[in-house]
Amino acid sequence: MKFCLRITLESKEDVVREIEINSDIVLSDLHHFIIEVFGLDNKELASFYTVDNELELIEEIPLFSFEEHTPSMENIKLNSLLTEKMDKLLYVFDYMKMWRFLVELIDVEKGFIEKKCTFQIGEIPNEAPEIIFSNEKENDFCSEEEEDEFY
Repeated sequence: MKFCLRITLESKEDVVREIEINSDIVLSDLHHFIIEVFGLDNKELASFYTVDNELELIEEIPLFSFEEHTPSMENIKLNSLLTEKMDKLLYVFDYMKMWRFLVELIDVEKGFIEKKCTFQIGEIPNEAPEIIFSNEKENDFCSEEEEDEFY
């Protein structure tokens, strides 16, 4: 099967790649292809994270396992995590700079010929965007002051 994935960098500017890839690959193969299509340094560590519908982290899947009998990208297949359209993973690249990407399954098709990037928007910035880790849900449409005007 062929997976069509949309990979979006978490940043102020739109930086998106859509790729086609074999659904039967292991996550380390996807990791290397993401590095290729975004032009990232292949010497950095990374992790995928399973997430729920609100994008809350559930489980980390690192590039390499440092403990026995723990999952790693080398032993988990992509199609075991993404099974339906709109399923998502979070991909964090370079633990010092914390590049964060959303990986979404946007289509599933029969047959697979070769992996390729089918669509791209924007260029990756020189510096990783600042990430603020917060559990508070924010209203994207207006500030608190503006929100108060409506009540």
